[in-house]
Amino acid sequence: MAVYQYQCQKCHRWIEIEKGMLDPHPIRCMECGGTLSRVWSPVVFTFRGGRPSKTEKLDPVPGYDAPDEYDEAYG
Repeated sequence: MAVYQYQCQKCHRWIEIEKGMLDPHPIRCMECGGTLSRVWSPVVFTFRGGRPSKTEKLDPVPGYDAPDEYDEAYG
């Protein structure tokens, strides 16, 4: 379940609704009956692992010749 945010076009009230991706979206504001529009918020997430930091050195993979951009980015 995800939390979706909506804003009423009439009273400008913000509404947060927890629902599944396939559940129908609400259409009318519960307070004034105005039209709701979906508000897109930035999503914060963190990558864990998979890519070295600039200070880490990787062991070379036998038979793989890394492109020049890799050396510039990861030194």
